[in-house]
Amino acid sequence: MVWWRYARGQYCVTRPSAKKATLAYHHGNLRETLIEKGLEILREEGPEGMSLREVARRSGVSQAAPYRHFQSKEDLYAAIAELGFRMLKEMLLQAHQHAPTDALARVRFCGAQYFRFARTYPEHFRCMFGDYWHFDPAQSAACEVSLEALGVFVEHVIAGQHAGQIDATQNPMHLSIFLWSSIHGYASLYIRNSLFFIEDEALKTHALLNDILDKTLRSVLP
Repeated sequence: MVWWRYARGQYCVTRPSAKKATLAYHHGNLRETLIEKGLEILREEGPEGMSLREVARRSGVSQAAPYRHFQSKEDLYAAIAELGFRMLKEMLLQAHQHAPTDALARVRFCGAQYFRFARTYPEHFRCMFGDYWHFDPAQSAACEVSLEALGVFVEHVIAGQHAGQIDATQNPMHLSIFLWSSIHGYASLYIRNSLFFIEDEALKTHALLNDILDKTLRSVLP
């Protein structure tokens, strides 16, 4: 953008000051900044406070800048979900380090990691599972990464079947979804504070969690 100004008896062309240009476009990683500010809004105000206008304001960029990356706030939710699934996948991949030779222990570790992820990153978790938006699996990168994360879990279940630790007569995908559903349900109750009637935090995050993991895994033993 250029401006005309009158100086010394004539019109001349001038440009926005470097300070103003820097204010509008000072982010080298604008997409990441927009995601960070979107998460900040979710933590502080919930989905009611979310708008690309507010994300732009907090990011220190023009109102038009976010549209370079996101056409709507739903697109921003999808990006947060995709990031969440990538983070979850990395946490699940740590199972090999935790139990390199015990497949059943790796499955259990994945369940604990899943709960740990939901507890640590509740805004990601709620975006990942459609609390704020609904995505088209055929078009969303979040869907592809979610399958990669689930694939890590399925691999450990299959390894457990081969080792004789998990019922090999069952479809490994079906077993994986069953195990996933169990821990997902508990994680969802926790982050929504539906377990408010249990005041002992250690009970919810350790003893009760371990009991649920133990009982769920016993149901898939050979």
